[in-house]
Amino acid sequence: MSHRGPRGWVMMMVLLVLVMLSLLVTGFYVISTDAATMSRVMVHQQVAMSHADVGLQEGIRAVRSQQIDLAPITAFCTSAEVDANTCTAMVSIATVDNGGALDIGANGGLQYRWVIYRRPVTDDPGQPTNRFVIRSTGFAGYTLNSTNLVTSIVEAEVDVGRGTHFVCTGGYECQ
Repeated sequence: MSHRGPRGWVMMMVLLVLVMLSLLVTGFYVISTDAATMSRVMVHQQVAMSHADVGLQEGIRAVRSQQIDLAPITAFCTSAEVDANTCTAMVSIATVDNGGALDIGANGGLQYRWVIYRRPVTDDPGQPTNRFVIRSTGFAGYTLNSTNLVTSIVEAEVDVGRGTHFVCTGGYECQ
């Protein structure tokens, strides 16, 4: 009779290699899933930024073409009041919505909305008195209370007409 050593060490080595391979594959799967999720989020963020930019351009166009009457905006609003929608001295449009028939990447869903308001005047005597702020919020999503709604906000300050604090002394600004 021959005496053999402990059996099963080859089976244990195979089992150990399989465990190591399964951990490696699981790690790659988690990384690729996270990367795919992040790329979808980044695409939606780009869509929201693009919509915010379009909304800002539409707001500037409406002001320059005098489609919006800025005369009612006599009081000042802080950014916090505009965020909370408690400022009564602002002009706004309803949210532009292209509906749910199209994919978000094909300009479906919510697009943008913008508001025009005036920030409080600082003590700077050179600050124009005719300066307004246009804030545009762009969306990537189908409803405002959607759990995966992505938003982007862009603001621009515009001077309308001729202000009372601007004195032209020659140069590029006067042309």
